[in-house]
Amino acid sequence: MKYQLIAATAITTTAIAAMLPHYTDWSGTNFSDGGANGNHYGSSFVTTYNNHSDLQLVSDGQPGTYGTWKSEDFPGRNIVAFEASFKWSFKNDGGPGDGFSFLFGDMTDMSGNQWEGGEYGLNRFTTMGSGMSIGFDSYGGDSGVYARWGGQNVTWTNFGNEWYNIGTYTDYNQALDDFYQGTVTVKWNIDTGLQVGIAWPGYETWWGIDTELFTGPIMDTTDFSFGFAARNGGIDMDVLIDEFNVNYTYFQDCNENDVDDVMEIKKGAAQDCNDNGILDTCDIAAGAPDVNNNDILDECECIGDITGDGVIVNVQDLLSLIGYWGDAGGPGDLNTDGTVNVADILMLVENWGPCN
Repeated sequence: MKYQLIAATAITTTAIAAMLPHYTDWSGTNFSDGGANGNHYGSSFVTTYNNHSDLQLVSDGQPGTYGTWKSEDFPGRNIVAFEASFKWSFKNDGGPGDGFSFLFGDMTDMSGNQWEGGEYGLNRFTTMGSGMSIGFDSYGGDSGVYARWGGQNVTWTNFGNEWYNIGTYTDYNQALDDFYQGTVTVKWNIDTGLQVGIAWPGYETWWGIDTELFTGPIMDTTDFSFGFAARNGGIDMDVLIDEFNVNYTYFQDCNENDVDDVMEIKKGAAQDCNDNGILDTCDIAAGAPDVNNNDILDECECIGDITGDGVIVNVQDLLSLIGYWGDAGGPGDLNTDGTVNVADILMLVENWGPCN
């Protein structure tokens, strides 16, 4: 086996992030829900053949195709460590094809061909110059396991593709059986680096990557999520993924003021009116409705309730608004444009009736 490592300096995480409170949570799926907690792109789907439920990124008999699956999003959570594991196998009548990648990065924009990827990572990551991908290259003389940042190889280990032959089956049902699938474990910590272990069917876990890289402030995980990408070139095969689990550690600082969001909410320094654990200002910045631009989520207020009875928007509120007609702002300026006028009446009428 041949080991490679580019020259780089590991940078420790910032003192600010280290001081913020950290929390743990879990995400994952066995794909029995069809991968509904994420998004499919290209040829990706969940196969339910013979009562199995596996993510099938690309398929045997379909050369020149791409398939990607992205997990749920983690709004407001800056992930600083995780341990992920998943099952994998290939189905092909010949040897294995190109392989696939495990993804950790910003996948908020998957337009155009940004969603396309494979054993080399994801186009989105290459475009951005950031995002971690662990590539399992199963074809040719450069086969092995790769760790990339953006579109750049950071560290890799080469070995013969006969190792991937162990996880390649000609029988589709056998390839879908957890017993015959291999297991990958990926451990990452912003302070200590990255480890990647592969357990081929019938073998113990072999740690092919163990590096102190992927650390420090460069690892800004804002808007990061997890995923998988595969492609079929001239040699096509089924790439199958199952039993995806990830335990992750994070801190919350969605407004980037170096103060933990949970503490801001508890101390009343910021609002979370819908109790979703995210600052209202961050919800609004992410697109949550605030039609009157008052930094209060629409779902948390009764727009048009000028009298403040908290029950209903009715003729009493309309009369109150008319009483403010022409004022420069104030209670009647529902859309906060600086003038009480017909636009405010239209907003009031739009919200006519009982408060939600």
